[in-house]
Amino acid sequence: MANLLRPLLAGQKTQAGSRPRCNRGTGRVFVLVLVAIAAATTGCRGGADLRQTLRDWVAAWNRRDLPTLNRVFLPNGTFTGFDGKTGPAVVQRAAFAGLWALVPDAQLRIVRWLPTERGMAVTWIIEGKSVSGLATSLRGLCVAEGSGTKLAALRCYSDVTPLLRLLPPRPSSST
Repeated sequence: MANLLRPLLAGQKTQAGSRPRCNRGTGRVFVLVLVAIAAATTGCRGGADLRQTLRDWVAAWNRRDLPTLNRVFLPNGTFTGFDGKTGPAVVQRAAFAGLWALVPDAQLRIVRWLPTERGMAVTWIIEGKSVSGLATSLRGLCVAEGSGTKLAALRCYSDVTPLLRLLPPRPSSST
């Protein structure tokens, strides 16, 4: 699975540019398998409306516009952040506050669009300079489900190790 996600997160084509076929009727799938399938599946649903909704969400993210970030979700829509916590769309504030404080000029851009059976998967990169002036980048994947111009769920995955390196060292406790 890691071998499948690695080229997708790096924005590369899989297996000499081949595109896997849409796998319909998969039934129950564990979350990690769902991510791999969503990232590898192309040519299914995921229409222009959902693509525009994700563009609007990215633009709002780059402006730090929390009301607009929440407005793109259905009333019962859910967001899952890098920390794995899932909840109402309004949890985005807590999920991004730390990142925005650590990398104040962070900008998010979508690298690759991957239509899925129930929505869209996107690979993305966040780039910026930390408060200490160090350049950083963070790559990840979001799986969006929705209909029309509203998101029912947005699940984001990333290795946050580059951000952890920007944190100051913890003071050691003397015992």
